[in-house]
This record gives sequence, C-alpha cells and structure tokens, in this order.
Amino acid sequence: IQQFTNSNITKICFPLSSEGEIITYALFTELSLQYQKTNGFIGLLVKSSLVTSKANQRLFSHLVNNEKIVLIADYINSKKIFNIDSRERFCFILLDDAHKTFKLTMGCQRINDLIDLSRYIDFSKDDLFLINPDTGMLPNTSDSLQMDFLKTIMRNNPSFSKAYYDVKFGRIVHFTLHSDNIYKENKPNTLPIYE
Repeated sequence: IQQFTNSNITKICFPLSSEGEIITYALFTELSLQYQKTNGFIGLLVKSSLVTSKANQRLFSHLVNNEKIVLIADYINSKKIFNIDSRERFCFILLDDAHKTFKLTMGCQRINDLIDLSRYIDFSKDDLFLINPDTGMLPNTSDSLQMDFLKTIMRNNPSFSKAYYDVKFGRIVHFTLHSDNIYKENKPNTLPIYE
C-alpha cells in the first residue's frame, strides 16, 4: 500500500484526493464519481471531514463547482449508531448532477434524522464561501441555527485571514505522518507530546 499511495499512478487515477495525506474515504468518493452513470445517484457514508477538512478541499470543491451535491447529513455518533467512539463524526452525502443548491443538516444523532426534512436548510456555493472564504469547506457546526448565525457574522465582518493576512496555520505534529519520530518510551533530550 505504501508504494501504491506514493506512486504517480495514484495521482493519475485520483487527482482530486491523492494530494497530501492519503485518506481512503476520499479515494472511494472520487472512485465513485468515475463510475457514476448518466442520471445515476451516488450515496456514500463517509467521515464528515470529507466536507469540513481542508485536506479534502480539492475533492469537495470539485463536488461543489460541478453542482454534484444533492444532500449532506452530518452525524455525531453520540447515540452509538456505529460501535466506534461516540465523538466520531460521519456524514451521508448524496451526489447527482446539476444542483445549484443542496440540502444540509448538521449534528444528526439518530438514523431517522436523515429523513426529517425540518432539519435541513438550503445551502449554496456562495454560502460556503461566505462562511469559509479561505477554503469553501463546511464548518464544524451542530445545527442550522449556528449556520445562519455564521452567515450573519460573516456578512457584517471581515474574515480572519483578511483582518490578519500574515498569520499562517499548520499542523505541528501528525501522529501518523510523523510516527517514525515519535518515541513511546521516555528518552533523553525528548519532549512529551500531548493530544
């Protein structure tokens, strides 16, 4: 797998999801687009970071710019839909063609929240860039009220990057990418890492 993920083949086959850290759910999302039939729908259950993390910006921007998104339902696993960490976030994303706006709900906890139409708000590309002008990604919010609040704030105030244009953000330590340099036992001249 290491040879495959570092190869040029990956970049050719998965140009939208193979930059930086290789994330399998992003690869599967891009692969599904390659197999989509005319008038076909794609429904995927993936980690919410597909739509919220800058690491997936190229793929998510492609979905938005090509008007592929029909619906995004973001879930928090607090009711243990899956037998994984209760803080884990995942989303159901429905893809098709020619949708200038999409339905969005955040912070779902029960399976039936997916079909509760009162939870959804209409969202557009303009809304994404209003709320998150630097990346166009969805913010980690809990519900549509927070999303409306963010829109109001951003309409009336400059973004952080415009107010503080010389600030840089980055990841200092990544527990997977930097694992060769992280020691589990105490050694001289090392510092502890706290998560």
